[in-house]
This record gives sequence, structure tokens and C-alpha cells, in this order.
Amino acid sequence: MTIITFRDGIMAADRGATIDDTIIVTATPKIARDSNGVLYGCCGTWSKCSAVLEAVRTQARTGGVVDLPLPKAGDTFEILIAFPDGRLRRLTPEGEENYDGVKYFAAGTGMDFALGAMATGADAYSAVAAAIEHSTRCGGGIDMLRLVWPDAERDLLRKNVKAAYEEASEAPTTKDVTPSGYPRLTYVSAEDMFMDVAKKAE
Repeated sequence: MTIITFRDGIMAADRGATIDDTIIVTATPKIARDSNGVLYGCCGTWSKCSAVLEAVRTQARTGGVVDLPLPKAGDTFEILIAFPDGRLRRLTPEGEENYDGVKYFAAGTGMDFALGAMATGADAYSAVAAAIEHSTRCGGGIDMLRLVWPDAERDLLRKNVKAAYEEASEAPTTKDVTPSGYPRLTYVSAEDMFMDVAKKAE
């Protein structure tokens, strides 16, 4: 089955597909991002999820509107959508659920394990790893995608990041050291810096 998590602008998912409790495929992508930076995750019947993700990838290549095959009564799949403005939407055979301002979210058969991990501070990736560790219905590798902001918000974040970086760039310090006693410096990507500034600005 599946575990999909979302926290701090990142969606993560396992890559396993199962029959009953047996993992039969370990390279099944379950998340995708459209050209507007919106994230989509799908869990349940794989043929349905594959159609959902292909619709997202098509829009990412060609633009326009994502033509989602929506869950209907009797279906056994659901879709999780994360928007750059912080909203989450969950589409299930029972209808649509909308969330605004939630700190974290999870869907799929491993959601209880993932929610427990995130309640104690785990990020989206680590929460998926926890579900894989403790649920026989989650497995394979882990995929992650990050939200992409609209251009205006990205430009503002870039300015804030540049100012913060210049202020803190004098002498990086760390208590972590290598086995040889040398300081271990952690590389922070520009995207991670964007996320950090955006989180602090909330």
C-alpha cells in the first residue's frame, strides 16, 4: 500500500507496491509536482494512482490545467494535494476535505506510524522511514518533492535569504566533528534556505 507525508513544504512517499502484505515492487513513484509548484500524492489502487500522476506530469510538460481522474464512490484510492499557500486538499471516494494551517499530514496505510513520528518532531522523510520500519504494507525507497513558490514570493524569499546569509557568513561554527576531530560543516542548499526563511516568516 502506501505512506504519503507532508511537512514544512515537503511531500514524501514510499515506493513500495503490495499484494496483501507482501511488497512486490519497490520502485513505484507516488508523488508528482505540476508546473505551478503544487504537489500531488496518491495512494490506493495503483492503476488509478498511475493515471493521476500521469495527468500531473502531463500538465508539468504542457501547462494548462491538471485533468485529474477524481475518486468516485466505490473507488479505492485517494489524492493528497499541497498548495504553495499552505492549503492541503484530500480527495477521497467520500468527497473532498480541505485543511488550512495544519503543521503536518499523512495519508495511506502507514499514516498512524507517520503521524506518531511527526508528532515527536520527525520531518516528512523521517516519518515515511518510520512507517516503512513498522508497517508491512509500506516499503521500497523514499521520494521527496518540495513546494515551489510563485515568482513574486520566490523573489522576496531570495532577498531575505541573501540578507540572512550575508549576516551569518562570517565564521560557521559546529559542535559536530569528524572521527579525525575536524569540524563537520553541513551544506545548506538554496532551496533549504528558502524553506527556513519562509518557516520563520510564518
